[in-house]
Parts: sequence; structure tokens; C-alpha cells
Amino acid sequence: MFDPPLVAACCAAIIAAVSIPVSVKCRLGVDERDSYEELVEFVETVSSVGVRHFIIHARKAILGLDTVKNRSVPPLRHDWVFRLRERFPQHRFTINGGIATLEAARELLAAGMDGVMIGRRANAEPYMFAGVSSLVDGRGEAPSRREVLHRYLEYALLAQRANWDGKMPEQVARLLLTPLTGLFHGTRVGARWRQVLSETMHDRQRLSTQSLPELVSSCLDGAQVSAAVLDLLPGAPSALPPSALYPSRPA
Repeated sequence: MFDPPLVAACCAAIIAAVSIPVSVKCRLGVDERDSYEELVEFVETVSSVGVRHFIIHARKAILGLDTVKNRSVPPLRHDWVFRLRERFPQHRFTINGGIATLEAARELLAAGMDGVMIGRRANAEPYMFAGVSSLVDGRGEAPSRREVLHRYLEYALLAQRANWDGKMPEQVARLLLTPLTGLFHGTRVGARWRQVLSETMHDRQRLSTQSLPELVSSCLDGAQVSAAVLDLLPGAPSALPPSALYPSRPA
């Protein structure tokens, strides 16, 4: 963002080489180049070559600050993204940064955002997105965790056999198991599932000799994941008491 004309030139070259829309993801600014006017200049310059979609992480970047702190130390300014949306109605703006729930995403969309990007929560709590179809159009049935696992393993087996990056078998298995870490976040078995899955991902012999379905099945047994937890749908009432599904919370 220090050099908007350079970014525009790069985008122009990409646009000339591909047949799909080109978008730009950026922050509000960098270090001392962090005024709203400079952000407007950046959008104007880059959009002049044909970029019509901007994904804005609503914080500035601080060079020299580590990645983790750069996600929390610079203050959030969602209002700046809304100001851009009003100033450039011909473009699409997707807002990112500090959005942790589907309800927060729904509110931002209702307020006029073209899109919402949720980042870290996708890793920590992937099953949250089971209800995203209702967020978009109010329709569609959310899959259970059992169905998510079934679909994911179908993909994972294809990826494991293809081994696109030429990695060792245990490396491929570990990479494909990692996205499942937060699948049971918020349920009573969440911590135990993470522990058992982590132990499995560090067992090179099992990763090399067992299939992914076998590994996942073993983890489900080891974490004592019940059918009730596997089949519970987001927002659906359960015939079981909350203590059977979710961790107890202090009063």
C-alpha cells in the first residue's frame, strides 16, 4: 500500500492474463500511511485498471509487529469500510477483521456490506459455517457433523491418493487431519477430541499405515464422541439435557 501505482500495474497484468475477476485484499493502511484519504487514493488508483472488488481487513498493518499482534493491536475501524462502500457504490466491498459469529456477519450484510470474510474462526470453529446457507438466503438444510465428516473424508481420500505436493504419506495424512481439529468446538467432547486428534497426528506409524477413515474412526472412539453430538444440527433443540452435549459453565 506504500505504492498504489505499482499495485495497479500488477493487477493490470493479472487482469490481462486471466478470464476471471481479479480482487484485491488489503488493510486500511501501513504504519504512518494510514489516513482515510490515503486509503481512498489506493482504491481509486487500483480500481482504475479494472479491479471491482476489494476485501478490506479493517485494521492498519504495523511493520515490525508480529503476525499475531497485528491481528489485535491495530484498532478496528469498520466504519472506514462503510465509508468506502458509500464513496464507491460501483464497486464491491467485503469486510474482514474481528468478525467471530454468523450473527455479526448477518448484521454487517444487513447494514449494506457486499460480503463478509471470517478468517480465524474458520479454523477454530469450522462447524459454525454449517448454518451459513440460512445466512445467505434463509434456505437450505445444515449438515450434521457426521455428514461433514463423511463429505470431508471423500475429498481427503482423493487428495491423499493424488498427493499433489509429493509429500511423505504421514505428512499428507497430518495435513488432511488438521482441519478437523475444531470440528467439535463448543461441545463437551471438544477438548478431548483435540487431544486425541493431536496424539494421532504425531503418531508417524499410524499415519503411514492406516487409512484416513480408520484414523478418524479411532479418534471418534478415543474422544467418546456420541451419536447425539455427531447428529446434532446447529440451532436444533435436543431431547438430551445440555449437560450431555455441551461443557458445563459456571453460574
